[in-house]
Amino acid sequence: MVRNNSEKNKKNQGTNRRSVLKNMAVLGALSAAAPRVGASPDDKNIKLGSVLSSPKVKRVKKAIPGLKLDRQNAAVFGKDGSLIVIPANYGKLLATTDNEAASFYFDEWVAGVDKNWPQEAEARLTAEGDGLLFQRGATDSEKRQFISAINRSEYDEKRTNVMVTPGRGEITFTHANHEEREVETLTAVTQQGFTESIQTQSVTEKGDTEEELTVVDRSTFTASDLTQTDSTSSGQTATTSGATIQAAPPGCHADAILDLVLCVTDYADCSFCFLASTLTGPVAVACWIIVCLDGGLSFAMEYLTDWGCYAFGEEVYDCLRYIVDEYGHLVPEPPTANG
Repeated sequence: MVRNNSEKNKKNQGTNRRSVLKNMAVLGALSAAAPRVGASPDDKNIKLGSVLSSPKVKRVKKAIPGLKLDRQNAAVFGKDGSLIVIPANYGKLLATTDNEAASFYFDEWVAGVDKNWPQEAEARLTAEGDGLLFQRGATDSEKRQFISAINRSEYDEKRTNVMVTPGRGEITFTHANHEEREVETLTAVTQQGFTESIQTQSVTEKGDTEEELTVVDRSTFTASDLTQTDSTSSGQTATTSGATIQAAPPGCHADAILDLVLCVTDYADCSFCFLASTLTGPVAVACWIIVCLDGGLSFAMEYLTDWGCYAFGEEVYDCLRYIVDEYGHLVPEPPTANG
């Protein structure tokens, strides 16, 4: 949950990424040598200044008033260091080293970013084309309203991620279906009046409009979307969504990755990693580890164990690292319209 700047709300806020990281005792005693992913830019020969001067990064930075980047603690992810993450006073800036994608994940509300951003909603700002795309989480009252509007009784409010893209008039729903072993993403569009209601709604209003949403896109992620070859042979490759990737390590087969996706979709307190169908599947898991857990594989394992929804033996760290390495560079990409 995103924090606003008032002392009262800071005291009453729910669990968020920063509070989790600051209270490691809740997760158990973790040693300094616990498995992590990420390296310094120098280790990968990445020129941080070049990345920060790219047009897309500059566009994102300019749109956030008072932004201060912590360049000293920048980290790169992926075998080739293709994703760079720079902590900031308001969250994290993510950019690809090829200068093709840049986004900022907020972990607190910031005045001046978007006039219709409710203070309790998390958000992401992404460079898209020559402009910027703002997306935010739905408030609790909006979530109830939106789920009712698409008439999906199986969508549990607590375990369905609902995101709003005001500039497109889109509402995106992400829901884990364990019986069918799939993650379903629905994109709905609003009527003009409903869009205006969303954009002008104050934080204290409940949004009592009864306009309907129209579902315009449905996509699913299943194990079949990860076509794996025999992972026991080094050098073999797998394909997913038309891209060629290195074969997963032993124990990290398609069904195991799907188990991870289902678990994180259901339980992770980091729903802005499910902003659109672009992030459905292992990309969302990579986002969760990079953005919400600062690259901590042990943090991820503690959560998975506590949730009791996922375990597959000693290979878990290798699988989590593989997912970050192979899919992490897709996290800052802008989602496509209508899913």
